[in-house]
Amino acid sequence: MPSKTGLALFGLAASALAEPQVLHMPLTRNPNANRLAKRNGDALVDITNDLSEGLYYVNASVGTPGQEIQLTLDTGSSDIWFFGANSCDENTTDCFGGTYNPSKSSSVTVLNPKGAFSIQYGTAGSNVTGNYITDDFSVGAASVKNLTMAYATYAAYVPTGVMGIGFDTNEAITDEYGSPYPNFVDVLVSQNVTKTKAYSLWLNDLDSSTGNILFGGYDTKKFSGELLTVDIQPDEMSGEITSMTVAWTSLNVTANSKTTQVTKSDFTSPALLDSGTTITIVPDDIYYALFEYFQAESDGEGDAIVKCSLLDSSDGTLDFGFGGTGGPVVKVPFSELALPATDTNGNWLAFEDGELACVLGLEGTDDGEMPVIFGDTFLRSAYVVYDLTNKQISLAQTVFNATDSNIVEISSSSPVASVVTGVTVTQTATNNPLGQATATAASSTPTDSSGSSINSIGVLSSSTSTATSAASTSSHGSAASIPAPVPGLMTSLLVAGASMMFGSVFFMLH
Repeated sequence: MPSKTGLALFGLAASALAEPQVLHMPLTRNPNANRLAKRNGDALVDITNDLSEGLYYVNASVGTPGQEIQLTLDTGSSDIWFFGANSCDENTTDCFGGTYNPSKSSSVTVLNPKGAFSIQYGTAGSNVTGNYITDDFSVGAASVKNLTMAYATYAAYVPTGVMGIGFDTNEAITDEYGSPYPNFVDVLVSQNVTKTKAYSLWLNDLDSSTGNILFGGYDTKKFSGELLTVDIQPDEMSGEITSMTVAWTSLNVTANSKTTQVTKSDFTSPALLDSGTTITIVPDDIYYALFEYFQAESDGEGDAIVKCSLLDSSDGTLDFGFGGTGGPVVKVPFSELALPATDTNGNWLAFEDGELACVLGLEGTDDGEMPVIFGDTFLRSAYVVYDLTNKQISLAQTVFNATDSNIVEISSSSPVASVVTGVTVTQTATNNPLGQATATAASSTPTDSSGSSINSIGVLSSSTSTATSAASTSSHGSAASIPAPVPGLMTSLLVAGASMMFGSVFFMLH
C-alpha cells in the first residue's frame, strides 16, 4: 500500500495593513536555504524552505521579552504549541525551531492543571505532552495579548512546533475537557486585528518563491473568474463543524484538448482542504487509475515515481469540482504534481535512461484508513478563502505569479460570495481510526469502471511529452551528478519519520 508522503508545511510573514483591516502574511519559499531571515523596516518575515523535506516554517515570538521560535502553520489543526527546554526527544526526530522557557517571560501565566496539553500520534510511541499557558504572541508586526498556547515538556517524532488556525472545536483540549478556548483566529477578531474569522490562502506555483495568507481579507488579483462558495461539512458523529471539509463532486482529466470524466455522475466524497499536507490523498480507485495514467512506478516504499518530463511538458490538468453543478472547479496542472525525488543527501534521483525522477503528488486512502485530503499539490492551483465565521469555503482558480494586488476586506456586511449549491457529504469514522472523511463511493481495486466510482481513462499520451531528457526540460532544475538507480531502489521524499494526529486531523511526517 502506498505510504502517506509528507507533511507540506508552510511558513509566513506578517504585517498589519492599516486599510483595509487585514493581517497580511507573505510567504517565501527557498528550496536551498536553511535559515530564517527577517526583513528590516517593513514588518515582513522571510520564510525559507528545504524542498526536499517539504518543510515550511514561520518566525514567531512568544512572551516578554520575546523568545524567538519557528512553527509550521496548518489549516488542519487549531492549537499553537512549541518546544519547551529539553522537551524534544532527539533520539526520535530532528529537533528544530527553538525552545520557549516560561520562567523567562514576565507576561506568562501557566494554566492548571499542569500537564493537561496532550496530542497523540499515529506512530507507536509518538506524542506531545506539555502545559497550557497564556502569553503574548507575535508574528512580524502583528501581536496579540494573552493568547492560549502550549509548550511541550516531552515530544517524540515531531520535528517542530505547530501554529494551527482551524476551528476551536478541533482543539486538543476538547477531547479531554470539552470546552475550547479562543485560539489565534478568534483572538485576531476580539483584539480588533481583523473584523471576521476568515482568511485567504495563495501558495502560488511549485517553483515560486512567494505566496501569502490574508487574515480578514482576500486579494482579487490572485485569482481568475469568480470566488464560488460551498458549505463546510459537519462531522457525522458529533454534528459539529470541526475541519475544513467540503463536498468534492467530480474529477476530470484534460489533456491534448480532450476532457475525460474520471468520476461518475453521482460521485460525492468529503475532502479536507489542508495546507499542512504535502500531497493530495484520493480514494484508492481514483489513485490507481491516475497511477496508471501517469505511467508511474512504485519505488518499493509506497511512493509513485514518474518521469518529471512527462508531467512538466504536458499542458494537461486534473479538474476538481466541488458542490455539484455550478460549483467551483479548480484545474491542477500536471506539472504541479511532480515533486522532486531525492536521496538522503538531497540529490535529485534519475531513471536508468537519465530522465529525472519525480514523486507523483497523489496517494490513495489505503482502503479507507486515510481520509481524503487535498494538500499542497492541489492547493497551489486554488485560491481558497476559509470563512470560519460563516462556516464556508470559497474557491477560484489561482493566478500563478501574480504581481498586482487588490485587497478586499471581509466583514459581516461584505461577505465573500453566496453559496452556490446545497450538496452535502458525510464525514464518517467507519474503518477510519482518524475520524475523518472517507470516500463513500470508492473501490479499493479499480480494475475497470464496473462497480467502481470511476470511468476508464487510459494513459497519458507520450505525444504530450516532447522531451527525451528530463535534465534539459524539467521546470524543476538540474539533476545532481549521481548514479541513476532503478525506481525500486529510490528513497522516498524525506520529511521526518512520523505520522501525527492533532485532535481529529491527521498529518503525515513520512
